[in-house]
Amino acid sequence: IIWFSGVFDKKNIYKNGKCRCYLCGKKLKYSKFTIDHIYLLSKEGSNELKNLLPACEECNLIKADYLEAELYEKMMEHSLSDEVKKR
Repeated sequence: IIWFSGVFDKKNIYKNGKCRCYLCGKKLKYSKFTIDHIYLLSKEGSNELKNLLPACEECNLIKADYLEAELYEKMMEHSLSDEVKKR
């Protein structure tokens, strides 16, 4: 769990994300979700509520320090390379 100071808390992040992982859409248990930064702190993102969304542990680990668009691009590259290998 990542701790933040401010007027919001983990419950608000969970509710704002409609109790689902914002990357894969999987329904999340409150006790199991992680908090992900849409714009990474290392890339000038913030800990503001509008920059935080719930994610499942698997997606958050895979996303690592990619921006969401970068992650999808990598996933497409991987998917296409797998398709070429099958031929």
